[in-house]
Amino acid sequence: MNGRELELSDCITRLVDLSKDQHGSRFIQQKLDICEPDTKETVFVELTKYALDIANDVFGNYVMQKLIEQGNFEQKLNIVKALRGSILDLSCKMYGCRVIQKVFETGSLDGHLLLLPELKSNVETLVYDQNGNHVIQRCIQKVRPLSHIRFILEPFADGIPQLARHPFGCRVVQRILENFLSTDDDGVKVLEEVMESIEILIEDQYGNYVVQHILEHGSYENKIVVTDHVRVNIVRLCRHKFGSNVVELIMKHMPKEVVKSLIDLMLTPEDKKDGFGENKNKDGTSTKKETVPLDHMTTDSYANYVVQRVIRMATPMQLSIIAKRIELQQDTLRHYSYGKHILNCLESQSHRMIGY
Repeated sequence: MNGRELELSDCITRLVDLSKDQHGSRFIQQKLDICEPDTKETVFVELTKYALDIANDVFGNYVMQKLIEQGNFEQKLNIVKALRGSILDLSCKMYGCRVIQKVFETGSLDGHLLLLPELKSNVETLVYDQNGNHVIQRCIQKVRPLSHIRFILEPFADGIPQLARHPFGCRVVQRILENFLSTDDDGVKVLEEVMESIEILIEDQYGNYVVQHILEHGSYENKIVVTDHVRVNIVRLCRHKFGSNVVELIMKHMPKEVVKSLIDLMLTPEDKKDGFGENKNKDGTSTKKETVPLDHMTTDSYANYVVQRVIRMATPMQLSIIAKRIELQQDTLRHYSYGKHILNCLESQSHRMIGY
């Protein structure tokens, strides 16, 4: 090229091969940012012919995403038309699903409407697919008005709790709550189904993420429902692998007075009828040593994280009580890695409280 820098116009006949090459893909993307409109149009025409092949390629998908980002209305629509008939296949592929997501992110309603029929007939397949669920999520986030995508909810009528307990379905439920809830009666129904199953979802491997989503983004009334359930199951949930995550988030997102009341509950002596607090001497007599819920949490592999947050959020008076309870267990705690974390956390917080 006589020392001249290589341009897209020099590579028109090789664009497809370049798109599927690591360095060639990067070259095309960079040049699309600065090339002349006529050259860009030529590139669009050439690559749109092979859109399906390029969209499924490890490097080519980035080129296709770039074209969708930069194309005008007609260019984007032509790409979508070239992909029609293979939307399900693309959506369930690692690279193709990124291209379909990009159409929803940057395309027009006209382009969306060309894709939706193929999604509508395969909703359940897509929702439960590790790649396809991302397409459904993006669809929920970007397609407006929502009436165009109400079909996403139809296969899961009265089955939202089961969907919320699926590794990919739980993400879709979160997007539904974010986007349908404020303007759509179906969104309200989804929330109602979730709230009716709070007890199950809190302790579920994936359902707990939906509950966490409510604590982060839901109404105060719904957050209180979750908090009240935790309140009556405080020890069990704090010691639960997934429930403990929910308890921590309550401590993080609820008002100070609610957090204070939960900590007070953890420090309230337990009723003997619940099976706690009564130790026996060798002769069978009671030592009448009272215990509090916190005592059962400090040496637990999950609850100890809640205890650390409790220490950081406790009032000075509560922290004084906590320090006394933990002092009784410090020899035991030193034998556990998480026990050491609790002791260090308590020491650090105590120093802050007294102004160090």
